[in-house]
Amino acid sequence: MITASLDVDVQNTFTARCPDELPIEGGDRIVYELNRQAKKATLRAVSKDTHAPHAVWITTNPEEITAPLDYPNADKKWNSHAMIGTYGWQLIEGLPRVEDYDIVVYKGLEPSLHPYGACYHTYDRKVSTGLLEYFVANGVERVIVGGLAMEFCVMQTLREMADYGKFEVILNLAATRALTPNGFDETIKEIAERRKQGQNIRVINNIDELEIKSDKE
Repeated sequence: MITASLDVDVQNTFTARCPDELPIEGGDRIVYELNRQAKKATLRAVSKDTHAPHAVWITTNPEEITAPLDYPNADKKWNSHAMIGTYGWQLIEGLPRVEDYDIVVYKGLEPSLHPYGACYHTYDRKVSTGLLEYFVANGVERVIVGGLAMEFCVMQTLREMADYGKFEVILNLAATRALTPNGFDETIKEIAERRKQGQNIRVINNIDELEIKSDKE
């Protein structure tokens, strides 16, 4: 079985290294586990939040963060984060160089777009990033997922891949962190519900629970 490892939005913007952006407690401590899970895979993919300075969703008022926004592909207000070319936009130290991944997805560059998942640029899923198609073209049957933040970009990516229905989808808890405790609980609950509905999606605590040999062995 060909396995892919997916690092979702593993950028400084979601760590304490960027306190004025969207820091997540422990966000920079998932690198070790991401690198471990990649050793179980043939392919390694990464997505990067990549935003423009004049995006429609940007707010400078902290009280407005996550307030509803009436745009087709930007549903909430957020403070400025992951601006292209900034330190926050860069991958967390200890991860491979961008050019050493097998595929890189840049999402959210257009000012009118704020996608969470790594598979589609638009909420109606009509504009693909090419990630799903890349996996299919390379015979991928299993995708191990980690990244930031668990209840937003990671969970939406899991939804998109599970709905696509062509892979076994695995969330590695040691390779992700949630923005809030409630976000963690809701993610686990939703995955359990999806399993009940017959989707091929599950959770592991760490990569040691996945009893597979590396595809490279």
